[in-house]
Amino acid sequence: MAEAELVLVAWLRAAFPNARVATETPANLADVLPCIAVSRFGGADEEIPTFDNPMLDFDCYAATRGEARTLAYAVRSSLRNDLPGQMVAGAFASRVRTVAGPVWTPYDNPALRRFTYSARIRLHSQEA
Repeated sequence: MAEAELVLVAWLRAAFPNARVATETPANLADVLPCIAVSRFGGADEEIPTFDNPMLDFDCYAATRGEARTLAYAVRSSLRNDLPGQMVAGAFASRVRTVAGPVWTPYDNPALRRFTYSARIRLHSQEA
């Protein structure tokens, strides 16, 4: 089965070539803004072993609150409007549902701002 985080990292890297996209924030986060961190926090597969319904967080980091908000809304738009129907990194994305719309999320470093968007994405893994 395709790894959901890696599928979404591949999609977002192509959609946001000027942003750092990864499954973990780098140690030098303040130096590589904007940054999108993708992490799965739940969701389950189905009886058919090639279907997965992961829930993922997309943490969008930027230098200002406005930039972080704009990035989070752009991520939501890309996922909701452009991803369904696409084949990415060995998986077909058939549906995207918002779990929680973009929201400001406190972050320990006062020089950075973070907005988080959460979604459930239906993936169908394909044979290589």
